[in-house]
Amino acid sequence: MVLQTARCIVRSFEERDITSFIAYRNNQKWMLYQGFKGLTEATYKETLLTDGTLFEGKQLAIVSLLTDQLIGDVFLKLEKQVLWLGYTIAPEFGRQGYAYEVVRELIGWAKSHHYTVKAGVLTGNQASIGLLTKLGFTYLETVEGELIYQLCE
Repeated sequence: MVLQTARCIVRSFEERDITSFIAYRNNQKWMLYQGFKGLTEATYKETLLTDGTLFEGKQLAIVSLLTDQLIGDVFLKLEKQVLWLGYTIAPEFGRQGYAYEVVRELIGWAKSHHYTVKAGVLTGNQASIGLLTKLGFTYLETVEGELIYQLCE
């Protein structure tokens, strides 16, 4: 899967992305509300550089079209007709609209495939909650401490 926005391309991870990925994923303060962090380089490579499917869950790189630099990642998992998504932007690229731009494009792709779109967010992650709300998601329920949001049709 490859998607392009005005400023980014969403694509499979490449070997050259790993160092930048580790830098922000292992930043405990920045990653306070995220999973899949604090792991070894070998573990990240094993997960990111394999050809997984959306049914298994797939982590994709968000790369700047201007600089070809990794600026974040998105996780997608397809369960029947529900597309679960998660996203992370590296700290130096935060609050610049990249997450909004990429998630909006992913929503368009999901709608074209007639998927329901959901996302889980930890309670304190106000930035992510705000983004989901801005994009048209509404709160559904809390499951094991995670707030579940669904895109309104």
